[in-house]
Amino acid sequence: MLWFAAGIPYNRRRRQRGADVSATEDSDLVNTISTLYRSLVAGTICSVLVLSFSVADAALLFRGNLSQYLVIAVALAIFGYLTQIVVIGSFTRLKHAHGTSQEACIVIVSAMIVSVQGQVSEAALLPTALALIALSGLSLGVAFTLCGVLSAGRYIRLMPFPMVAGFLAGSGLLLMGFAVSVLHGEDIGWRALMQGDSMPAVFKVGVGLAMGVALVLIGSMRWSEYTLPLLVIGGVVGFHAVVAVTPIDLSALVAADWTMSREAVSVTYQPLTPALIKQVDWHAVAVTSPQLLSLVAVCVFASLIKISSLELMMRQRVDENRELRVAGLANLIGGICALAPGFHGLSNSGVVTTLRGSAKLSALVCVVVTVGCVVLAGDTLVQMPRFVFGAILLWCGYGMVYDSLILNLGKLRAYESVVTLLIALAVVVFGFLPGLAFGVVCGLLMFATEYGKLETVRSFQSVAELHSNVDRTAAEQAVLNRHGQAVRVVRLHSYLFFGSAARSVDQITSYLDRPENSDVSTLILDLSRVTGIDSTALRAFQRLTLRTETGGIRVWGCGASQPVRNAFEKDGNGSIAAFHDTLDLALEAAENKLLALHEPFGASGMPDADQPDQVLAQLFWDHGMPLSLRAGETVLNSGEPSRGLFWVVSGVLDAQVHTSDGDLRVRRMGPGALIGEISWYLQQSTSARVVAVEEASLLHLDTQAMARLGAEDPERSAQLHTEIARILSFRLVDNTRQLRQLS
Repeated sequence: MLWFAAGIPYNRRRRQRGADVSATEDSDLVNTISTLYRSLVAGTICSVLVLSFSVADAALLFRGNLSQYLVIAVALAIFGYLTQIVVIGSFTRLKHAHGTSQEACIVIVSAMIVSVQGQVSEAALLPTALALIALSGLSLGVAFTLCGVLSAGRYIRLMPFPMVAGFLAGSGLLLMGFAVSVLHGEDIGWRALMQGDSMPAVFKVGVGLAMGVALVLIGSMRWSEYTLPLLVIGGVVGFHAVVAVTPIDLSALVAADWTMSREAVSVTYQPLTPALIKQVDWHAVAVTSPQLLSLVAVCVFASLIKISSLELMMRQRVDENRELRVAGLANLIGGICALAPGFHGLSNSGVVTTLRGSAKLSALVCVVVTVGCVVLAGDTLVQMPRFVFGAILLWCGYGMVYDSLILNLGKLRAYESVVTLLIALAVVVFGFLPGLAFGVVCGLLMFATEYGKLETVRSFQSVAELHSNVDRTAAEQAVLNRHGQAVRVVRLHSYLFFGSAARSVDQITSYLDRPENSDVSTLILDLSRVTGIDSTALRAFQRLTLRTETGGIRVWGCGASQPVRNAFEKDGNGSIAAFHDTLDLALEAAENKLLALHEPFGASGMPDADQPDQVLAQLFWDHGMPLSLRAGETVLNSGEPSRGLFWVVSGVLDAQVHTSDGDLRVRRMGPGALIGEISWYLQQSTSARVVAVEEASLLHLDTQAMARLGAEDPERSAQLHTEIARILSFRLVDNTRQLRQLS
């Protein structure tokens, strides 16, 4: 009975655990089914987008004399689209990303194909067009891959945004113009379109414009992943419904180019075979190389913008260089097969992200559905109404203009907005290559203007405010405080180039021309934070030399990196009279020059008897032990226990700390300097190595001597501590002032 009662909780727990496991399994099953369903819906919607955009892109690629090969262009666009989806969807680290053919690519490739139509024979027209498409894909593949391998993604992002936005806006405007040709069925201008005998064409184009406006308006009010597919299907169904309920003859509409093709012909893929390669007009292909260069530049910029947008959309950090390599692989495969190029896309990726489907599974569904439609209904695909696909191109072109130009007009500064608009107009009026060149010039001018506004002169200071790390006696310090205005330090930073050097020299010249600076005899240029200098900046500093020579001012440089120093020395015009390795060494040399000109101790050469330095010296003379050092000998080693206090009688010693760059001087001590006071007071090991620079004489007051002094003469012992406290307090105040000056 007891066993049975005890077993009840156990059985309940066992049943509960079984229920939990079952619930978990049910939840996993539900999640799996939900993911499959969402991926199926996302893939189906993406397939509608693929078919819609591909037919529109095909009409854009093969215009004019090539319109007879529309079924081939549709196949190239569809399979190019699917290649981007499969490759990018399989290898990207973005969890919902798909690749797509991009209008930024298609519009430039289309312009390349149109430019050669009048230069090649009828037999060479199709092979040359296929060669241009293949070459575009291969060029983008190589460019994307190289940028990714060389980790150039972050450097490309440094291009001025107005420059990139202008290219994209210009591409969007061209795309909108090309959409009119797709709607009409021929390359036609706006002036010809508005002639009186073209009213049927006006009506045909007007229907497409109306649908394009509807897409824009609906997108601005309420947009979802179902909107575009439903509008496309609705437009096709509405077109055939109007034909069915009205006396309008479908064959008459087909003859009037209301559909993409006049004949129901199956979609046909045409690879670039060796036989076709022999028919390619390679001279015409070579003529388009400038446009090919602009294609690479625009698409690399645009791809990085799309990758950044996908990062924000999916709230996921990504390695842009890896994504560039993935896009490069997709375009290399597409280029080999002469398929339409592309890269990461927002449309399909947005659908998959919104529905939270699997990128790989939705890509598989998209491929299956799209290929099934091409196989089963490819002949009817090319007889879809033109206004549907023209409206899609209009909507895409407007989206590019809106995102890159209109949306940023209120965010950019006035001159940046003007530059963006001018680049866009240059692309439309003069073409992609002149637009690219104009954009590069505008980018350089913007860089020079903006960078030239940066302050390269950090501060102006005198030796009275900024000291070297050489220990000076009170009398010497008084001289430096009194006459330190004769030495001025100009601290420069950043890169000195043609846009900033003239302004920097003008600032220095204006500073020297002030009445209170009339006694300046030495000007020290601190170049430790200057990263580089160009030839124009060197010429500007020659102007500074003319001003300083007139006023009898010597210019010194210090802290310059080896490339900057070499630039000044190779200049050969004496812009800088002398170079010092560090600012500290330059300050020491300037202080020594001032002390040599202004004798600190008067004619006798001895300090006054009541000066604090002399009081402390007398204590060491009375109680200290003499110590002589040769040059290079060490009096203290870093990390050793305190051995008392040392007073420098003659010679020079350096306190050094070891760094990765070697021994760094942190303090220079001459006659009258006190050594070892901090480690003695704190009873800690020494923090620096003290070595004699030249022969030196010291007085050593060890721990036992100081103990005897405290016992035998408490008054003088107190006086010793008072003087050391005064020295430490003065040093603290001076260091604080130095830090403030250097900040």
